[in-house]
Amino acid sequence: MREKSKETAARHSGGELSYAILLGGIVLVVFCLVLNCLGLALSLAVLPSLPLSVCVSWFFLRRKRLLRQLLEQDVERDREVEAVSRRLEHLYSASPLAILTLQVSSRTVQRTSRGFASMLGMDSGTNLAGTPLASLLKVQPAQMDALEAHLGDSSSGEPITLSCLDSEGQSIDLRVSGWMLDESGLAEVVFAPDTGLRFQDRDFEEGIEELEAFRKMMMRRENRILQLKSEVNRLLVDSRSAPRYSIDLETVDNRIHELTRRKTET
Repeated sequence: MREKSKETAARHSGGELSYAILLGGIVLVVFCLVLNCLGLALSLAVLPSLPLSVCVSWFFLRRKRLLRQLLEQDVERDREVEAVSRRLEHLYSASPLAILTLQVSSRTVQRTSRGFASMLGMDSGTNLAGTPLASLLKVQPAQMDALEAHLGDSSSGEPITLSCLDSEGQSIDLRVSGWMLDESGLAEVVFAPDTGLRFQDRDFEEGIEELEAFRKMMMRRENRILQLKSEVNRLLVDSRSAPRYSIDLETVDNRIHELTRRKTET
């Protein structure tokens, strides 16, 4: 596919160059004849006519190339739009993702996915278009106001939680996030059951503080143990006995090595 596109582009470039040369030649001849009719010798008329013909050819080529690039961008954009449309169609028709398109001003559902109906315990083939979202989720107006404010705030990256009821009247908490699609007032809204398995910032900070305090306590304990071992070894060496504990060379008292060396020498 790409090779074919390259061949087509090369063919177009070759044709454009031929047209540019032909156009430049016509401009050169016509301008020379005009200057000659005005009394300028034909040999001298070529001098101002040649740069003009080159400029005309260059502008023709540039215009054609820009138009071709614009056409290629339009084709690529249409291809991307088609790919996005296919993905959205899959999300709504086959994916278990709970997603819907909402008319924000009227708060009515325009389109729902199969996963949204399944999440509420409804038949996945139920047509919910035109249904007020509040009646589907069985939420209070204050929660719908919060959802509308969330959708209107483009800087909000954190989902909100709605306390809803499913088709059997069972309570269900949903994490909701969404974004406005365009100026028509349509929004894409994504729902997920709130499992509660997320860290609260304060809880996380308290946990970090507890771990840090525990780490410092263990370090103090280890340092104290090393000090005691070093002291025992020093006392043993002073009494001309062999050291009992093997201590890291970075933490051992250097006097122990010196005393041990002296005892060995004597």
